[in-house]
Amino acid sequence: MIQLHYDATEERIRQSESQVILCLQDTTELNFNGQQIEGMGRLSYDAQKGMYLHPTLCITPKRLPLGITDVWQWARGKSKKKEMGIVMSFAKR
Repeated sequence: MIQLHYDATEERIRQSESQVILCLQDTTELNFNGQQIEGMGRLSYDAQKGMYLHPTLCITPKRLPLGITDVWQWARGKSKKKEMGIVMSFAKR
């Protein structure tokens, strides 16, 4: 489904009269606290559950949005302490 959006964004970029296209990136936390959804990891704190989203939004210098050309999403482990334990165990080898 996302590929159709990428294709449409590329077409809008080709049709744009702008000589410059700005590609803006930012990471966003999607907080799913209180919801029973499998696969969610911790966010800034162990008590927060969710995932991260990092899209690349293309716009013209006149602030006309053209669409998204790339997006990464991921979930961290359940607990920072558990992740640190894994890192420490690899460091000891």
